[in-house]
Parts: sequence; structure tokens; C-alpha cells
Amino acid sequence: MSDLRTRAATVPVFSSLRYSSVASHILLSAKEAGIKEADELLLSALRNSLANLLISGIGRATLVPIPSRLGANRKRGRDFIHHLGVKLCEKEPLAVWKVLEHSRKVVDQSSLNAVQRHENLSGSMKFSDPRKTGRNVILVDDLVTTGATLSEAVRTLKAGGMPVVGAITAFLALPIR
Repeated sequence: MSDLRTRAATVPVFSSLRYSSVASHILLSAKEAGIKEADELLLSALRNSLANLLISGIGRATLVPIPSRLGANRKRGRDFIHHLGVKLCEKEPLAVWKVLEHSRKVVDQSSLNAVQRHENLSGSMKFSDPRKTGRNVILVDDLVTTGATLSEAVRTLKAGGMPVVGAITAFLALPIR
């Protein structure tokens, strides 16, 4: 696996693989069909991303998964990214905190360009547990394209008193213009 890096807001993002048609099939198989082998491939990529982030000198932090839309969670029968975050913590001495949630409805981003994605997500998240502050955070997501989702999460967590020191994803896509 690769060590791919980009930035979202001011935060370094570590990814393992370039997004491709094969990666898309793996991601959809895990997310929408619940295929365990696809979950394992994503988990392996996230472990690689986490290892690269940790050896970069960022240090230990609490994992915070990017929230999925409630309708998507109901349809899937699980909170996909949170589930992967919990699995990551089985092999790393890290905690995973579910402290982000959507504060308003957002639309599916797959057909939106970069500007539309940022507008769609601007102000869309809230910090859901003010008792959990002061910890350094590593965001966890499956894919980074434009950085809109990660940027909104960074903004929300910083406003809630949780500094974001990095983010990990399985896949890095070429940005949508």
C-alpha cells in the first residue's frame, strides 16, 4: 500500500490507496452490501494509513469517525465508519469517540462538484458530547475527495475544544472540480 498524503483545512490526511473503479466496488461492497471481506480490505487500508500517520510524529490521539447520515445508517444496519473505527482500536491502544453528528440534513455528495460539496456541508455538523474535550483527535473516514467533509469536521471539533492533529482514510480520490 502507498503512503498518500493531502490536507483538509490545515490537517494532514493520510490515505493508503488511490480511489479507482476497483476501490469503488470494494467500498460499495463494504458499505452497502455488508460484505465482510470488503470490510477487511478497508480496515487493512485504514490500519496502514494510521500507522503512517503515527510514525510521522503526530502522536497518539482519540479516533473520531465521520458521521454517516441517519438514513444511511438505518439502511445499512450499522454506522459504517464508526464500526471501522472500533475495529481499528482492537489492534491499537486508542479510543474511538462518537462525538460528531449531523445538525441538519445534507444531500448525497456523489453528484456534487467541490464548491457544492463545501456548501452542502458548511455548518452541517455539531459536537455532540461537550464532556469530551481537550483530547487530540484523528478523524477517520473511508474516502477523501475534496476535503469538504473533513474540513467541516475539523471546524466543528475545534469549536468544541478538540484539536484535530490528523485524519486517515482508506482512499484518496482526485479532487472533483
